[in-house]
Amino acid sequence: MIVYHSNRSDGDNTVVKAYGFKQWFGDGYYFWQDKDFAEFWGRTHVCKNGICSYNLYVVDLDVDFDSDNVLDTVFNENDYNFFVEVYDKFASNFFERKKKKPTIEEFNFFIGNKKIFGDNIIAIRFADNPNNSKVDYVKIMDLHYRKRIQIAVFENGVHKVLNYTTILKNK
Repeated sequence: MIVYHSNRSDGDNTVVKAYGFKQWFGDGYYFWQDKDFAEFWGRTHVCKNGICSYNLYVVDLDVDFDSDNVLDTVFNENDYNFFVEVYDKFASNFFERKKKKPTIEEFNFFIGNKKIFGDNIIAIRFADNPNNSKVDYVKIMDLHYRKRIQIAVFENGVHKVLNYTTILKNK
Protein backbone atom coordinates (compact mmCIF):
# COMPACT_ATOMS: atom_id res chain seq x y z
CA MET A 1 0.00 0.00 0.00
CA ILE A 2 1.31 3.44 -0.89
CA VAL A 3 1.01 5.89 2.03
CA TYR A 4 2.42 9.33 2.80
CA HIS A 5 4.27 10.99 5.65
CA SER A 6 5.25 14.62 6.14
CA ASN A 7 7.69 16.10 8.61
CA ARG A 8 10.03 19.06 8.93
CA SER A 9 12.94 19.35 6.58
CA ASP A 10 15.95 19.42 8.86
CA GLY A 11 18.56 17.54 6.88
CA ASP A 12 17.58 14.14 8.25
CA ASN A 13 15.76 12.37 5.43
CA THR A 14 13.99 9.70 7.46
CA VAL A 15 10.40 9.18 8.47
CA VAL A 16 10.02 10.70 11.95
CA LYS A 17 8.49 8.78 14.84
CA ALA A 18 5.85 10.76 16.74
CA TYR A 19 6.05 10.80 20.52
CA GLY A 20 3.66 11.71 23.27
CA PHE A 21 0.03 11.63 24.21
CA LYS A 22 -1.06 14.25 21.70
CA GLN A 23 -0.80 11.48 19.12
CA TRP A 24 -3.98 9.45 18.67
CA PHE A 25 -2.39 6.23 19.84
CA GLY A 26 0.79 7.45 21.51
CA ASP A 27 4.29 6.80 20.22
CA GLY A 28 4.46 5.51 16.68
CA TYR A 29 4.96 6.19 13.01
CA TYR A 30 1.95 7.90 11.44
CA PHE A 31 1.09 7.73 7.75
CA TRP A 32 -1.67 9.29 5.68
CA GLN A 33 -3.45 7.10 3.18
CA ASP A 34 -4.20 10.14 0.99
CA LYS A 35 -1.43 12.36 -0.38
CA ASP A 36 -3.56 15.53 -0.17
CA PHE A 37 -3.99 15.12 3.60
CA ALA A 38 -0.24 14.53 4.05
CA GLU A 39 0.53 17.70 2.11
CA PHE A 40 -2.08 19.65 4.08
CA TRP A 41 -0.55 18.39 7.33
CA GLY A 42 2.89 19.47 6.16
CA ARG A 43 1.66 22.96 5.25
CA THR A 44 -0.42 23.51 8.39
CA HIS A 45 1.36 21.61 11.18
CA VAL A 46 4.98 21.34 10.14
CA CYS A 47 5.43 24.87 8.82
CA LYS A 48 6.05 27.37 11.61
CA ASN A 49 6.20 31.18 11.71
CA GLY A 50 5.75 31.52 7.95
CA ILE A 51 8.69 29.24 7.21
CA CYS A 52 7.55 26.26 5.20
CA SER A 53 10.09 23.57 4.59
CA TYR A 54 8.85 20.05 4.99
CA ASN A 55 9.53 16.69 3.42
CA LEU A 56 6.81 14.55 1.92
CA TYR A 57 7.61 10.84 1.90
CA VAL A 58 5.92 8.36 -0.42
CA VAL A 59 6.11 5.03 1.38
CA ASP A 60 5.33 1.53 0.18
CA LEU A 61 4.00 0.10 3.44
CA ASP A 62 3.74 -3.67 3.85
CA VAL A 63 0.66 -4.16 6.07
CA ASP A 64 -1.81 -7.05 5.98
CA PHE A 65 -5.03 -5.43 7.21
CA ASP A 66 -6.69 -8.82 7.49
CA SER A 67 -4.19 -10.11 10.05
CA ASP A 68 -4.96 -10.40 13.76
CA ASN A 69 -2.17 -7.98 14.70
CA VAL A 70 -3.62 -5.02 12.75
CA LEU A 71 -6.70 -3.15 13.92
CA ASP A 72 -8.58 -1.78 10.90
CA THR A 73 -11.24 0.54 12.28
CA VAL A 74 -12.04 1.94 8.83
CA PHE A 75 -12.95 -1.05 6.68
CA ASN A 76 -13.37 -3.99 9.10
CA GLU A 77 -16.71 -3.97 10.90
CA ASN A 78 -15.57 -6.18 13.81
CA ASP A 79 -12.45 -4.08 14.41
CA TYR A 80 -14.54 -0.90 14.24
CA ASN A 81 -17.09 -2.23 16.75
CA PHE A 82 -14.31 -3.30 19.15
CA PHE A 83 -12.65 0.12 18.79
CA VAL A 84 -15.92 1.98 19.53
CA GLU A 85 -16.59 -0.29 22.51
CA VAL A 86 -13.15 0.50 23.98
CA TYR A 87 -13.64 4.25 23.49
CA ASP A 88 -17.18 4.27 24.89
CA LYS A 89 -16.21 2.20 27.94
CA PHE A 90 -13.23 4.43 28.69
CA ALA A 91 -15.26 7.65 28.23
CA SER A 92 -18.12 6.42 30.42
CA ASN A 93 -15.80 5.29 33.22
CA PHE A 94 -13.80 8.51 33.02
CA PHE A 95 -16.96 10.65 33.19
CA GLU A 96 -18.28 8.61 36.09
CA ARG A 97 -15.07 9.19 38.08
CA LYS A 98 -14.26 12.80 37.12
CA LYS A 99 -17.66 14.24 36.09
CA LYS A 100 -16.23 15.59 32.82
CA LYS A 101 -15.56 14.33 29.32
CA PRO A 102 -12.00 13.15 28.73
CA THR A 103 -9.71 14.98 26.34
CA ILE A 104 -8.01 13.22 23.46
CA GLU A 105 -4.73 13.47 25.37
CA GLU A 106 -6.30 11.79 28.43
CA PHE A 107 -7.59 8.97 26.26
CA ASN A 108 -4.25 8.58 24.49
CA PHE A 109 -2.49 8.46 27.87
CA PHE A 110 -4.87 5.68 28.92
CA ILE A 111 -4.33 3.77 25.68
CA GLY A 112 -0.54 4.12 25.91
CA ASN A 113 -0.32 3.06 29.55
CA LYS A 114 -2.81 0.22 29.55
CA LYS A 115 -1.94 -1.37 26.21
CA ILE A 116 -5.70 -1.68 25.83
CA PHE A 117 -5.50 -3.06 22.30
CA GLY A 118 -2.90 -5.63 23.38
CA ASP A 119 0.81 -6.05 22.78
CA ASN A 120 0.18 -8.00 19.61
CA ILE A 121 -1.33 -5.00 17.76
CA ILE A 122 1.38 -3.57 15.49
CA ALA A 123 -0.72 -1.08 13.51
CA ILE A 124 -4.08 0.69 13.56
CA ARG A 125 -5.92 2.18 10.59
CA PHE A 126 -8.15 5.03 11.76
CA ALA A 127 -10.23 7.78 10.15
CA ASP A 128 -11.34 11.08 11.62
CA ASN A 129 -13.42 13.91 10.21
CA PRO A 130 -11.80 16.90 8.56
CA ASN A 131 -13.11 20.16 9.97
CA ASN A 132 -12.11 22.83 7.49
CA SER A 133 -14.11 23.24 4.27
CA LYS A 134 -11.88 25.91 2.75
CA VAL A 135 -8.82 23.75 2.13
CA ASP A 136 -7.59 22.33 -1.18
CA TYR A 137 -8.68 18.73 -0.71
CA VAL A 138 -12.39 19.60 -0.37
CA LYS A 139 -13.83 19.76 -3.86
CA ILE A 140 -17.47 20.24 -2.77
CA MET A 141 -18.09 22.78 -0.01
CA ASP A 142 -18.93 21.12 3.33
CA LEU A 143 -19.14 17.61 1.85
CA HIS A 144 -16.36 15.48 3.28
CA TYR A 145 -16.76 12.47 1.03
CA ARG A 146 -13.09 11.46 1.31
CA LYS A 147 -12.15 9.63 4.48
CA ARG A 148 -9.19 11.19 6.28
CA ILE A 149 -7.37 7.95 7.02
CA GLN A 150 -4.16 7.51 8.97
CA ILE A 151 -2.19 4.41 9.80
CA ALA A 152 -0.25 4.26 13.04
CA VAL A 153 2.58 1.73 13.15
CA PHE A 154 3.98 0.89 16.58
CA GLU A 155 7.52 0.03 17.62
CA ASN A 156 6.64 -3.65 18.11
CA GLY A 157 5.68 -3.87 14.43
CA VAL A 158 7.87 -1.37 12.69
CA HIS A 159 10.33 -3.99 11.46
CA LYS A 160 7.48 -6.16 10.18
CA VAL A 161 5.71 -3.53 8.08
CA LEU A 162 8.11 -0.65 7.57
CA ASN A 163 10.20 -2.34 4.90
CA TYR A 164 9.56 0.58 2.62
CA THR A 165 10.83 2.43 -0.35
CA THR A 166 10.84 6.14 0.30
CA ILE A 167 10.60 8.74 -2.38
CA LEU A 168 11.53 12.02 -0.75
CA LYS A 169 9.79 15.09 -2.06
CA ASN A 170 10.81 18.47 -0.71
CA LYS A 171 7.92 20.89 -0.59
